[in-house]
Amino acid sequence: STNAAAIYCNNHYTQQSVYASVAGSYNMKYLSLTASTDITWSDLNTDVYKSSYVYRLDSKSLLSAILSYRGLEVNLAMLYTHIQDHTRGNASPLRKLTPMFLASYKNGPWVVRAFNKRIFRAPTLNDLYYTLVGSTDLKPEYTTQWDAGVDYRGRHLHFAIDGYYNEIEDKIVAIPMKCQFRWSMVNFGMVKSLGLSLSGGYSNEWGKFSLATNANYTCQSDRDYSMPSDPEYKHYVPYSPLHSGSLIIDLGYDSYSLCTSFLYTGERFALISNNADDLLGDWYTVDLKLNKRFRLKNGMVVQATVECNNLTDSRHEVVKRYPMPGRNWKATVKFEL
Repeated sequence: STNAAAIYCNNHYTQQSVYASVAGSYNMKYLSLTASTDITWSDLNTDVYKSSYVYRLDSKSLLSAILSYRGLEVNLAMLYTHIQDHTRGNASPLRKLTPMFLASYKNGPWVVRAFNKRIFRAPTLNDLYYTLVGSTDLKPEYTTQWDAGVDYRGRHLHFAIDGYYNEIEDKIVAIPMKCQFRWSMVNFGMVKSLGLSLSGGYSNEWGKFSLATNANYTCQSDRDYSMPSDPEYKHYVPYSPLHSGSLIIDLGYDSYSLCTSFLYTGERFALISNNADDLLGDWYTVDLKLNKRFRLKNGMVVQATVECNNLTDSRHEVVKRYPMPGRNWKATVKFEL
């Protein structure tokens, strides 16, 4: 007899897309009006047995009004989206009108801003129709966002602070359902996100020397508020860390540059049950990149790069039971004509 689990499988998937856009604007002293339409045709074809060819028509139309007066800027916009898939057993068409409001005030290097937006993310063709992964029952992900923040941008120093709150209906998440090697796209009924984001950087030059740094830190709580009667009510959404951050330092001298990057991800759960056995530990990686540019007499530019990824040989898992590579090296040479 034949073991079905060991049958040879060599499936092929082909995707392509065509995109077109048209836009126009009318500007006055304090008011600017803009209208635009984007249209995308895309398809997914496969030789999987009994699978159907599918193509999508996606159109987005935007009407925007921007009022500017003495550092104050107010933006009102309406976005209409129409997405229709054409195939056997296709997902329901999507027609939605979503608003956006943005206000900001600039005074010298300082900007105070806030916005409210109602937006959504439609499932991709892969999310809906990819074999064993996609589901035609998948719903669009709708998000209501509130954000308030402050920016400072000086000659050498810049930083930003943002506080935000999001309500996400039918959040699309990929999780292993039947086994670790077969992931599926599913909806969470209601996810609420509360977060704080800090970012900043410093750059300067001293003759042939240069320095550029950028740092980011995010504290974000993503919890499931779908059903108060469920035991998972208010549990953390899988693979959503509370803390994450990054640091990039780029040193330059003449045609040399040395860049180091630090990436950190905090603890997170692999499943919505939030059991201790499903808790993944925090991890970090340090990468180094040395770059040199050579300009030849014939005008050609040669760029040589040596990289060391995961310098500290960190042993970690981004996804449970899928260990990431340890320390590894890479060298590249690029020619510019």
